[in-house]
Amino acid sequence: MLGKRIYEIMSTKVIHIQENDSLEMAFRLFEENRISGIPVMNAQGQYVGVLSKTDLVSTKMMHMMQEKRSPSEIYVREFMNPNPPISLDQYDSVDEAIEQMYHNGVHRVFVKNDDGNLVGVVSTFDIVKLMRGVAQANLLKSY
Repeated sequence: MLGKRIYEIMSTKVIHIQENDSLEMAFRLFEENRISGIPVMNAQGQYVGVLSKTDLVSTKMMHMMQEKRSPSEIYVREFMNPNPPISLDQYDSVDEAIEQMYHNGVHRVFVKNDDGNLVGVVSTFDIVKLMRGVAQANLLKSY
């Protein structure tokens, strides 16, 4: 539909966090980098999950706040989604990224290169920017 490959629209700045890092660190990374989700790595360097802002807005977080636990005392592993991040090949189509986001109910997919390394991320924001550009181009063609 959109005729683009993931590598053409992905963000190449991949930020990650360790599962034993604190939520305080996660909050700082979310704010400083203006992101809403981050892949989580274990001590062996494997991607073991994703932490999103949505994961943090939960009953579990409310209970921890009521217990007066500080974000510096809470580990990422306590809140992350323990499923490995959804990832696609950098040469897959943007349409495939949209399908995976929709099918899995997520707002981002991570992008791997031929060696299996994470090299980028495509978010719903990237898709919206692309669609806006396509719509503007189609509008100009109609004149």
